[in-house]
Amino acid sequence: MAGRLIVVLITLVSVLLGFTLDFAKPRLFQLLDLKAQDVVMADRPVSSPDPRVVIVAIDEPSLQALGRWPWPRQTTAKLIEALAPASTTALDVVFAEPESPEADAALADAFAANGHVVAGFFGTTDPHYQGALELLDPFSVTNLNILNKPEIDPDQLFYKYDNAEPGLADLLDHADMAGSFNVVPDADGVIRRYQAVVSVHKVLLPTLATAALATARSSEVAVTLDRFGVTGVSVEPLDDENLPLPVNTDEYGQIALDYYGPAKTITTWSAVDVITGKITPEQIKGKIVFIGATATGIYDVRVTPIAPDYPGVEIHATACSQILQGRFLSAGAESFLLEALLILIAPMLVAFVIWRYKSTMAGIGGLIVGIALMVWATRWGIGVQGWQINPSYGFFTLLINYTAVQGYFTLVVDRRGRFLRQAFGSYVSPGLVDQLLRDPDALALGGARKPLTILFSDIRGFTTLSEKLSAEEMVSLLNRYLAPMTKIVMDEFGTLDKYIGDAVMAFWNAPLNVPDHPARGLTAALHMIEALHEFNADQRKRGEPEIDIGIGLHTGEAVVGNMGADIRFDYTIIGDAVNLTSRLEGLTKMYHAHILCTEDLVQALGDAEVPGVLLPVDKVKVKGKKVPVTIFTLVPDSFAAQQPLVEQTWKDYLERRFDQAAQGYETLAAQGLAFADPMACRARDYLTSPPPDDWDGAYTMTSK
Repeated sequence: MAGRLIVVLITLVSVLLGFTLDFAKPRLFQLLDLKAQDVVMADRPVSSPDPRVVIVAIDEPSLQALGRWPWPRQTTAKLIEALAPASTTALDVVFAEPESPEADAALADAFAANGHVVAGFFGTTDPHYQGALELLDPFSVTNLNILNKPEIDPDQLFYKYDNAEPGLADLLDHADMAGSFNVVPDADGVIRRYQAVVSVHKVLLPTLATAALATARSSEVAVTLDRFGVTGVSVEPLDDENLPLPVNTDEYGQIALDYYGPAKTITTWSAVDVITGKITPEQIKGKIVFIGATATGIYDVRVTPIAPDYPGVEIHATACSQILQGRFLSAGAESFLLEALLILIAPMLVAFVIWRYKSTMAGIGGLIVGIALMVWATRWGIGVQGWQINPSYGFFTLLINYTAVQGYFTLVVDRRGRFLRQAFGSYVSPGLVDQLLRDPDALALGGARKPLTILFSDIRGFTTLSEKLSAEEMVSLLNRYLAPMTKIVMDEFGTLDKYIGDAVMAFWNAPLNVPDHPARGLTAALHMIEALHEFNADQRKRGEPEIDIGIGLHTGEAVVGNMGADIRFDYTIIGDAVNLTSRLEGLTKMYHAHILCTEDLVQALGDAEVPGVLLPVDKVKVKGKKVPVTIFTLVPDSFAAQQPLVEQTWKDYLERRFDQAAQGYETLAAQGLAFADPMACRARDYLTSPPPDDWDGAYTMTSK
């Protein structure tokens, strides 16, 4: 029980530590979670983006056909004009420097002719950068709803820039919207989030994707804040023709990017194909177009979870497609619930496996299963359900709990197990040792009084036999005799107390409870006699002397426990029950019986079945005891037919009908029941010298 409680406490502490870390979210764990999410994202199958979103790439074929980048403004103007059927043309480029009045005017006219151009600008954190910020004021987010705390500073919530490069004023005058094309990597340089709105010198401005959607839907970008951060970003219609388009962000206005697949998963057209008409106006009609560079040398390369060289323009297109589809990675209650289950279940599983099987290999197996469960749940949660799962806390809890629980078992339980194996391995069967290891608390070494079945066996005439054999021959004989006898005791879940020379002392029902210990003791005794016959057959083959044994058994209370000095472990039993059993074994020779047991054992049997037949033998007062004990013998089933005569003869004897008793015992002796011979003699003696009138049927022994 104590060990189980310690395991529960270790697991509880591990789980609490896991939840504490999940709440605190240390930087290292955040990084590990991001990497785990990257692995799952990269391993997912390709999914379908919104077909309304396309990319027009300034790619290698376009450069070969139209010249190196930047192109003349007139060439870019042709591209913008060709995209007029689109609902939006968003530029992932900025025209910061004038080319010539005629060229710049041509591009401005193209902006005007298109009518749905979103000019790109980039923000900078350089406070000394000289950008015409006032050019961006017309495109600022004005639909700003602040709840609960009017004094909140929006500039503290969104990703902020000190300045920006908006591009040429004439171009912005003819643009429908302007959006930031900055993308901000996480601390490890990977792009996983997309800002829906940014702050430039305390002015809120849309990013390229949200500005493109607002233009396509004749809408505006709306933001709702409260004291906890951003609670809502949406593309709100300016008319009644469209419904609001929600943008699912975190408290900082960031979208968790859910990449569809590798580069060009979103439909990509070559710019030269658009200019030359290979891409028809019908194909372009209604599309939300993002123009960006993908050619080598001018490639806007970004590191993403699915590729280290992902086109920057496709990041904007991905965010736009996600918003259109309402496809957002969720970090809501489902994510937290799965994280909580991972923190709880996997550590509990491995703790249970270690406790149940108490094996290092089983613990490793439980750890592997726990890790597999964590991996599967992470892949299912992120890859299938689209939840933002932070699995590192569950993994940490699993590993720390495994280490602590396995360490406890290795340093404490296994050491105790080695002690138990060393202490009891030569006393009890391997099965009982295993039970002790599974439940060490069931073992009481300090001493306890409990009912036991006790067995003594001894070789008759051992002293005379030993005088005929050399020391080596005697040792060989004893080893060959004691080995099967000991095995029989242990096979019946008995405990070998000790060898006393040629004698065997054993008991049942300690150190672990054996509910049917009387039956186990009798069964062992009968098997020992059967083993004796096999032993003697082998002795005859060897040409060596045969032996005979007597076995005494009794069921009664005795004190059992670890007795002796600290340096000498001796798990044994003491008490009157032990002495009585020893006396009983000594009587077997007198009654010519191999097995004698007490009436207490027979009564303790209850309805339990044993091999053989129990027959009453006598009622005796052993030396040193005043209370008489009725004794029985256990004989093979072949004597079952004699049982009625034995019981009737025993009744005649107790009721002083000694003539009938003598005749009955003589008949039984002739039928092979050796104990009947001395009983017949005593009955004949009582015919001539009757016992006193107060005789209770007991025979008093004068020797041990």
